[in-house]
Amino acid sequence: METYSEMLKLDVWTSTEVTKVVRDIAENKWEVTFIRGGSTQTLKGEHVVFAVGLSANVPSIPSIPGMVLSNLYLLLCFYLLN
Repeated sequence: METYSEMLKLDVWTSTEVTKVVRDIAENKWEVTFIRGGSTQTLKGEHVVFAVGLSANVPSIPSIPGMVLSNLYLLLCFYLLN
């Protein structure tokens, strides 16, 4: 994960607990509330990525109102399951 995030210049936070994800329709953004370092914080952004790994090659997809699964993601899930 370190190499991938460095190549794409992504900020990756580990040991962070997401407590709430809400779609703000008026601003067309996601509002994410999380606990990091013992402090509760909220950020807004256009995209939310949950990188929780694979457990026994069966992806766990949470049901989040407003979430759209891309065809690429579904293809990846199909490939991993077969």
